[in-house]
Amino acid sequence: MIIEKVDNKEDAVKCNELLTKLIINEGRYDKNLRKDYKVKEYFENIYENKNNVLFIAKDNNMAIGYAYCKIITNDNGPHIYHIALLDGLYIDENYRNKGIATKLIEECKKWAMEVGAKVFELNVLSENEEAISLYRKIGFEEVEKKMRLEL
Repeated sequence: MIIEKVDNKEDAVKCNELLTKLIINEGRYDKNLRKDYKVKEYFENIYENKNNVLFIAKDNNMAIGYAYCKIITNDNGPHIYHIALLDGLYIDENYRNKGIATKLIEECKKWAMEVGAKVFELNVLSENEEAISLYRKIGFEEVEKKMRLEL
C-alpha cells in the first residue's frame, strides 16, 4: 500500500469514484443525500490548486482511499490563523481498520503545517460513530455543532 499526492488527472478521476462511494455511504446518516449521485469532473478541476491537496492510497495501483484538504481562510478574513479543512476522507470497506485513514490524515496534517495553517479541522456527521472514534483517537476535539431543521 502506498500513499501519494495526486499530480495527474487519472488519479484525480479515481478519487472522484471514491468520493461517489463516500457520498453514498454517508446516505446512511443524512437522508438528504441522493443514492444515485455520481461525482464527475470535481477533483480533476482542483487538484493542482495550491490551496488544496489530494492524497490517494493505492494497493497494486488500485485506488483504495483518498483524503482531500483545503485552506478555508484568506488573509482578509476574521481568523487569526489559516485553517486547513479535511474536506473528504474515504477508505474502501475492504481496507478499513488497517491504519490507512490515519496515514492519510497524517499526510494532510503535514501539508497543513507546510502551508502555514495553525488549525486543522474536519466535519463529520454526528451519527457516524466509526469516523468520530477514529478522529478522537488522532486527537481531534469537538468545537462546534451544526443543527438542522427539516421543513
